[in-house]
Parts: sequence; C-alpha cells; structure tokens
Amino acid sequence: MSTPIFPIQQPASIAAAAAILRDGELVAIPTETVYGIAAAPRLQASELLLHRFYDADSWPALPLLLAPEVPLAHLARSNQWAERLRNYFWPGPLTVLLPAIADFPFALPTPCVAKRVPDYAPLWPLLRALGGVLIVGRAAHTGYPPAITAQEVAEQLADDVALILDGGRALFGLPSTVVDCIVSPPRIVQRGIISAPEIMAALQRPAERN
Repeated sequence: MSTPIFPIQQPASIAAAAAILRDGELVAIPTETVYGIAAAPRLQASELLLHRFYDADSWPALPLLLAPEVPLAHLARSNQWAERLRNYFWPGPLTVLLPAIADFPFALPTPCVAKRVPDYAPLWPLLRALGGVLIVGRAAHTGYPPAITAQEVAEQLADDVALILDGGRALFGLPSTVVDCIVSPPRIVQRGIISAPEIMAALQRPAERN
C-alpha cells in the first residue's frame, strides 16, 4: 500500500498528521527550506526517527522545529548570541545550536539541540497541535540530498513514513544556515540560505530591533 500524500493546507490533513505523530509514527513535512521527517517530542518516536535519519557525526544536535510563539529557552539554555540571531532571522532559515536543559524530557544522543522557527505558516498549526515543538530530521538518508518535493519524499522514503504532507516545491530548496551559539563568539557550522556576512552583521547589532 502506498504512503498517503495529503495537502498541508487542509485542516483535515493537519488533524491526520497530528494523530499519526501522537501515535509515535513519522510524518514527512514541507518547510520553506527542504522537506523534513517529523516525530513527536517523546522518547519512542524520537528513537525511531534518530535510528533511521540521525547521523551524529554530521549533525551533532537534536533538530527541533518550533512554533513562532515558543520561547528560545524552551528545552534549551539560551544566551545573548542566540537571542540576537532569533530577533533578526526568525521565523526563517536559521538554525541555532544550544545546550539542552539538564532535565530534558528524554535521553539525548548529544547534550545539544538545534532549534529553528520555520517561515512557513501552513506548518504552524501542526507544530501547535503537538505542543509547539517537533523533532524534525532532513528528509533524506545519509549521503543523499534532502527532498524538496513531496514526490521526492515518496520516491525515496515512502517506506519510512506513515504520511506525507504536500506543500509543493520547497521555496528555497536549500538547507538552513546553522550557527553554533554554544561557543563564544558563535560560529557557522553549516552554510545555507543566510550568508555569513548577514550572520556576522546581525551579531554586531543591538539585541533588540528598534
């Protein structure tokens, strides 16, 4: 039986995806960067996603997508560098690495989290339905580029997910820029849509927009 593909713009699609995630299964989701594989933030679901898609050698932090209203300090220890970048680039294609809180809800493969608020409003209802946070890995097996359409997800990963949400072709088709805010000063660990000069300029600006 083929994996169902539902349009993300339909409320029924969000409800179906939320139910599947609550049951501990995986759902492919669109963002403005690339497609991802989502799991609910709980132990069994996270272990399933991490086992299939998580490469600790190339991605040394648990990847989390947040709804816009979720504070940066949720599940992580924030700092001035991360707050400054958040003010200028969220929602958007920027991921920040931060230390996880000591009492994280389940065991982590590393003591760090990678957090991003996607600039993709159709996804926000699903995030909110799961408490504002999803664990989301790239929709690709190790060594392959991430999928940028629902069709690419179906071709590569249909056996790995219970549902695919279709949002059309990803706007950028490139990964987010990843900045390590655990170190001081921060450093870029993955180049992406936001350029290094833009990151450096934001870090030198006031922490709050005028």
